[in-house]
Amino acid sequence: LRDMCAGGAGVLLGTAGSHAPKKGGHKGGNKGGHNGAGGLNARDREHPLDVLGKRRAPSDYFRSAHTGDEDTQATRRLKLEEREVRWHAARRSALAFVREDIHPHTKSEVDKAADLLDKHGVDSEDVNAKGKKNKDKVENATARVIEALRSLSSQYVSLKVMDGTTIVPTVARLKSHPHGTIASMATALCVQWIGSVHNAVGTLAA
Repeated sequence: LRDMCAGGAGVLLGTAGSHAPKKGGHKGGNKGGHNGAGGLNARDREHPLDVLGKRRAPSDYFRSAHTGDEDTQATRRLKLEEREVRWHAARRSALAFVREDIHPHTKSEVDKAADLLDKHGVDSEDVNAKGKKNKDKVENATARVIEALRSLSSQYVSLKVMDGTTIVPTVARLKSHPHGTIASMATALCVQWIGSVHNAVGTLAA
C-alpha cells in the first residue's frame, strides 16, 4: 500500500519503497523557494489580490535590483483609464469653449462691465488732476473701472463672448493705463483669455 501511494509506478519501475517527493523539488526542500512542478519563484506567481492594485513587495524583494515600471498590470490599466477620462473631460471642455452660445446672464454682466469701462475709462486716466472736485471724479472713475475689471475676472468668457462683444479691445486698451492697479488687472485678464484660447485650440488639435 505504501508503494502504491508514494511510488505509484515504482512497483513496475523497480523503485518501490521510495518516499514521496517533498515540496521543494525532486531533491527535497529547496531554500530558493522553487517548487518541483513548475520551477517558478513564489513571487512570480499571480496573486489574487493583484486585481485590487499594487501590493506590498515581499521581504526578499530589493528595489535596487529592479528597474523600469514596477506596477502590476491592473495598476497600469487603471492609470490608462484615468488618463482617458481626463482626456475626454478636457476635450468636452474645449468644445464647449468654442461652440457654446453666450448665456444671457453672462452677456448682461459683460455688457455692463464694458459700459462702465467706456464711461469711466478716460476719466480714470487723469491721475494728475488738480482740485478736490476733479480728484474726487478721478477716484470715483478709478473705483468704477476696478470694480468692472474685478467682475470680469469671475465671468466665463468663451470664444463667442470674445467675438460677440467689445470686451476684449476695451480691456486691452487699459493695459497701458497710468494707474498701476488697473493696468495690471487688465493685463492679467488678457493673459487669462488668450491662455484659454490656446488651451482649447491645443486640446482640439491633439
